[in-house]
Amino acid sequence: MTVSRWRLLAGGAVAAAVVGAVALLAPPYFDNWELSRALATVVERQHASGWSDEQWRVAAAEQAARLGIPVRSEQVQLTRRGQAVRVEARYQIRVDFGAYTVNLHLRARGGAF
Repeated sequence: MTVSRWRLLAGGAVAAAVVGAVALLAPPYFDNWELSRALATVVERQHASGWSDEQWRVAAAEQAARLGIPVRSEQVQLTRRGQAVRVEARYQIRVDFGAYTVNLHLRARGGAF
């Protein structure tokens, strides 16, 4: 009977650890999804504006700042195909699990193709 009790406790500890990890990892991924949506909206509204590459980079960095995401304009890449524009921001978020820290490498994209 004690083996079953230990297994139950161990299983509960593993389940609690998984729930804790998901709770810590979900917000950065949700913020990344929101940034992708914001970048898509900027591209949709401004695709025919004739903006320079630097204007696109600054607009992407401003959207990230509004969401509290640390993206500098140097971390924003642009791809153009004809009139279509794709804006991509690559950045890192540090997540601390107490005894372990992980750097998430995230990429938010908005635009055509």
